[in-house]
Amino acid sequence: MKAGRVSCALLALLFFCVSYVHQAKFDGPTPVSRLNLLHAGLVHRTLSIDAYHKNTPDKAVFKGSYYSDKAPGTVALALVPFALAAGILWFAGVSLDSSFGWLFSSWMACAGSIGVITALGGVALFAWLPKYVSPRWALVTTLALFLGAAPLPYSTMMFSHALVVGLLAIAIWAIERQKSEAGSQRPEAKPDSAVALNLPAHSQKQPISGRVPLRSSNRRRPTVSSNAGLILVGASP
Repeated sequence: MKAGRVSCALLALLFFCVSYVHQAKFDGPTPVSRLNLLHAGLVHRTLSIDAYHKNTPDKAVFKGSYYSDKAPGTVALALVPFALAAGILWFAGVSLDSSFGWLFSSWMACAGSIGVITALGGVALFAWLPKYVSPRWALVTTLALFLGAAPLPYSTMMFSHALVVGLLAIAIWAIERQKSEAGSQRPEAKPDSAVALNLPAHSQKQPISGRVPLRSSNRRRPTVSSNAGLILVGASP
């Protein structure tokens, strides 16, 4: 089977596994702190979670108002699928703030953000590992890490753990790909790039003239600015 087909099958398998289920305790203190912010932003058009702050101890107080104390990256990534869930609920005549509304919107937000990044991270890891191990062991390692360890349960709640693992895998793959492309574009030394040398001949009284080729490397090294996008995305959750 071609590598592209394996990657597509792996992507479908990982996304199905991380989106098929949702944690019964999706409303724990940490995930519900982020859900509070999503509900407050969409329902009340504010970043303050005053209307929902009693359902979590994970909050911050500023000038008498309550806010989520979590890093905003996970919420930002989940905003679009959360809004889509709110639209589906509205069309079905179900309140977003109902018990089912909280559950459904949490599931959609997790599957559409954390689930997608986690699945893509697994494919990125699988694409990177064959540089060091056989494709079979790359597949076994990827499945063990993403389906047999913490990323699977954490991707089914509004936690950032699985999101970070996925983003790190994508970043490693992208950096290695950039290095490979930079190495393949390195110019070869030109034949006329040489310097003339006059070396004394100890066995003769005549100088020996020679030309020693010079090898210049113009390989472009990765800079902070070239990787700024990866740095910002990886730091957001």
